[in-house]
Amino acid sequence: MEITLNDKIYNVNPEDYSIESIIVFGSFIRGDNNIHSDIDFLIVIDNCSYSEKLITKLNIAEEMQIPPSWISIYTTDEIYDLCLYGDSFLWSVKLEGLILYSRSGFFEYCLYNLRLYTNMTNDIASNYKKLRNISYDFNTKTVSNATLIKRVGYIIRNTLTILAYTAGVINYNKYEVYDICKSIPGFYIPFSKESYIKLLDIKSYIKDNSLDADSIPNFHQYIKLWIKKAFLLVRSSYYKIIALTSRGFSSPFIDYL
Repeated sequence: MEITLNDKIYNVNPEDYSIESIIVFGSFIRGDNNIHSDIDFLIVIDNCSYSEKLITKLNIAEEMQIPPSWISIYTTDEIYDLCLYGDSFLWSVKLEGLILYSRSGFFEYCLYNLRLYTNMTNDIASNYKKLRNISYDFNTKTVSNATLIKRVGYIIRNTLTILAYTAGVINYNKYEVYDICKSIPGFYIPFSKESYIKLLDIKSYIKDNSLDADSIPNFHQYIKLWIKKAFLLVRSSYYKIIALTSRGFSSPFIDYL
């Protein structure tokens, strides 16, 4: 099949890879993308082993002539489990995603039956554990600087998005969630919006290979500083979410059930 986005054609044969669904989501759909932004594809395939899934992802990326990082790939069982969990990522796809291909309607069924997202504290705690892993990788130098900054940037943005949601606002714009969280009474963000935007820009430039991470002066120290800021943000967000939900929480997603 041919997929035309931004006047560019991407070719993929769903039958070759046991594809159930192809969805485009993220900044491309929202319109807050730029020349350095990727196009996010969610691809759902039949159940298989983890290694088979990774190989399938690489093969699809090669056929579509896109970076593998543009693809988020899940099996049908994984999508169903996320549906039962009320996963925040699936909610973002439900509200903003565009289904390009559907073999049987399975994905639409899952979105229709998607449970409310109420696991904010669990997901923030998960972000904290991920930061501990990032800190370990940073100290042992087992992962590239480029990978580290991308992981830190993702956790910061994800944490802000979850906090904004807990405060009653559904917003996936990477810039606007900063302003929403900054306006929450009694909450302090340990970095300026300008530095946050710069972090996301660097993350995007590195991701699309227009910037070499190792060419940035003092980049190792820059990452160290952002790891520290991320820890502060995640900790304070965790306790703020507990405070917000202790008064009674009504999910803003309830209007979309």
